Amino acid sequence: MSLQRVLRDLYDSEINVSISSDWDCGHRVQLGDMRNGFKVSASFIDSPDVASELIRMTMEHYPESDFSKKYSLEGD
Repeated sequence: MSLQRVLRDLYDSEINVSISSDWDCGHRVQLGDMRNGFKVSASFIDSPDVASELIRMTMEHYPESDFSKKYSLEGD
């Protein structure tokens, strides 16, 4: 799954996401925003994991979202 597609689908589902990186700490993804708070965050080293981690986190924390419904159908 491409990160570009996942980010577009999160945006279309009105789910806020933050992605940051630090050269010696890897990547950090967060669902939510600074104003309303972050629901969940995860850190990891390998960048290919960003898209799959965003999908997993969203399906767990926003199960009723259009995003989760779409991705659960794709997994069938």
